[in-house]
Amino acid sequence: MDKSTNKIIDWVSINGTCLYILIMLVIFPVFNTQKLFNLDNDKTNFFLVATITYACIMLLAVVKTVLNWLKQDGLFLPPFKITPAAFALLLVLAVILSTIFSLNIHKSLFGVVSRNISSLCLLLGIMVFFAVRQYGVFHKIILWGWMAGSAIIYIIGIFCACGINIFYIQDGIIPSELALFLTPLSNTNCNTCYVCLALPPIIVLYMTCKDRFSQILYGVYIYVAILFIYLIKTDAAILTIIFGMILLGYFALESPDWAERYVHIAGIYFGTKLTIKVLLFFFEKKMLPFKGAALLLMKNEILILDLLCCLLLIVILRWHSGLLREKLAGIRKQLLFATFAAGLLFILCILYANIMSSRLTQDSVLQRLVLTDKTFNERGYMWRVTGSALANAPLGRKLVGCGLNCQVNFLGKSTYFPNGKIFNDPHCEILQITLNMGLIGLIGYFGLLISTLVNALKNWRKSNSQIIVAFTLALFLVQGLTNACAIYHLPLLFIFLGFANGKGFTTNNLKLKSA
Repeated sequence: MDKSTNKIIDWVSINGTCLYILIMLVIFPVFNTQKLFNLDNDKTNFFLVATITYACIMLLAVVKTVLNWLKQDGLFLPPFKITPAAFALLLVLAVILSTIFSLNIHKSLFGVVSRNISSLCLLLGIMVFFAVRQYGVFHKIILWGWMAGSAIIYIIGIFCACGINIFYIQDGIIPSELALFLTPLSNTNCNTCYVCLALPPIIVLYMTCKDRFSQILYGVYIYVAILFIYLIKTDAAILTIIFGMILLGYFALESPDWAERYVHIAGIYFGTKLTIKVLLFFFEKKMLPFKGAALLLMKNEILILDLLCCLLLIVILRWHSGLLREKLAGIRKQLLFATFAAGLLFILCILYANIMSSRLTQDSVLQRLVLTDKTFNERGYMWRVTGSALANAPLGRKLVGCGLNCQVNFLGKSTYFPNGKIFNDPHCEILQITLNMGLIGLIGYFGLLISTLVNALKNWRKSNSQIIVAFTLALFLVQGLTNACAIYHLPLLFIFLGFANGKGFTTNNLKLKSA
């Protein structure tokens, strides 16, 4: 191909990618055809139509790549390296194998079962990852689209949580489920996955940006997002944002300016809780009731503790012109390692306690870590049933899984709770991926996420955009321990991974500099 043809193809690919990303960031989250009914089909169909159309636009780029490869002497193949792209290709293999050997090929390839994803959707998602990785450019238009689409979701959720049926979106929802279905992103678990991808980049931008107007805009966005997190009342979202505040402090210790912005973010967090207190004082009867972690963290004693923590942060920042901050920065790696080791030890204790539960005495400390049917809103039952089924599965099923959307076929009667309700996914990404695509899929999926995270942690000092990558993926992985991968956030996840591993996600595009 001549140079002019190559330029045309690149122009079409770059602008087509930008348009597709904007559609998925702005229109996809809020799209629904019948209020909050039929959401699974709505989201799946929208994603398929938009992504297949995008794939057709990208055919020219594929032809160009193939022709350039064919022109090379000996059809040279690059040496194999363990990279995020390699894990993505392994995930493709896992999807294909799990579909071929699935319990129901048609259901696995095309099915729409609750929030679960089909093989076709997942393959298209991986295609989006490679396309955005090559042609995606994260400029200001994408950033504003990112913020606009998610802000609409937050505002709808806040109104509905306060008892205001905005746009009549909750029409037909039975009273007992009003607290679950607050936005066009299905139930609160899907909203948790979404906000854990959409919010973290803006938090980092607030901490690192130089422009005063942008800082104010990011601050307002963070305030609305945290308010949304508390009003959707899922333990996973609330605990993840608290973990995020701790992790963000690791990066904030890098400079006095970042540390000061970190105090601002802590103040915004405290301000959202005060706002909820005011709302409860005036409109408690109209607002949906608080429960779980949200109820605990709204107690007056916890609010006083939050205030004391904010004051402590200010002392650390101002103490002898930041001397204390510098000392903490010197040992932060050790602190992070100790925290990670403690978390890993805690997980190992949970696994040991549940494996050896029959041998533990009632007064044993480990007995408290044994999962029951009611643990984490009945997740304990789902985890025990799924884990037991995987442990007893044949080797072939352990390797390739039962196929996407086929978990009900595989688990049989075990998918029913003692009260007769059915669960369509185990509410844990590790279990869901292993169940659907086996150990091959587990390595491919989490290899893609974790290798991207590791690369970002290695390079965050060279590029502030890598702080966005590290911070976002860390929070997403944490919430994934109690939530499942779903069509509602699949597009955003693979778009983000494409940017994280591509050339378009740079400090030059975002103008990220120290404040």
